[in-house]
Amino acid sequence: MRLLTSTAPSSTATIARCPQCGGAARIRLVEPDLKDPRKEQHVFECDVCGLPRAYLINQERATARH
Repeated sequence: MRLLTSTAPSSTATIARCPQCGGAARIRLVEPDLKDPRKEQHVFECDVCGLPRAYLINQERATARH
């Protein structure tokens, strides 16, 4: 069994690489994390194979850069 691993995209990314097929995965949903209000869940879905992938983005670190 192959593990699907990838690094989280930046907090402003709208496109990421699919870890399964390498295709373009576009952002489909951004919502607050229910467990930690300082984080957001960014969900990407691959245009080629349809694999959904969710990443938790720490908003404190993202806003500190601006």
